[in-house]
Amino acid sequence: MAENASPTTKGHVQLSSATNSASETLAATPRAVKLVNDSLDSHVNKLFTDSNGVHGLKIETGNFTPYFYGSTTSGTNTYVIQSGIYYKIANLVKIDLIVQINVKGTMTGNLEIGGLPFVAKAEAHCCFGGYALVNLGDYSDLLGTVVDTKITLKKSGNNKTEARIVPDDIVNQSFMKISATYTSK
Repeated sequence: MAENASPTTKGHVQLSSATNSASETLAATPRAVKLVNDSLDSHVNKLFTDSNGVHGLKIETGNFTPYFYGSTTSGTNTYVIQSGIYYKIANLVKIDLIVQINVKGTMTGNLEIGGLPFVAKAEAHCCFGGYALVNLGDYSDLLGTVVDTKITLKKSGNNKTEARIVPDDIVNQSFMKISATYTSK
């Protein structure tokens, strides 16, 4: 008479239709395999039909219109381009924007970029993909920080105290391309 099978020994096995067994001496029947397969198919199908996204993780995309403004007096500007796109996954927001002023209006205070689609929970730094016709003077870098629904702009350099960008630092045709990722409230 043959021995019972084990993971290391050939022999007889007992069949089982259980789908939750951890036994190493029982063998799955075709019925057990089908039950597991049907369960997986149902789960996978739900992933793609769930109205709130995969496993309830909602993904949203959209457009917004960024604009330059002065923190004291907004000013009225005209633009060559104002383009923003966002991706929001739960409360994580990724933005990409391009803004180019055509004719600069009368702005005063600090220069900021408004129109972000969601209020930031905390400050987040920006990445500049490019900028043109921005007067940094004897500073070397342009910095941006997401705060609430705006981007504050600063200039910095070696051994220099950061300074805010003001409307006089840009001219007609000034251009900025910015990306940022932040957590929304």
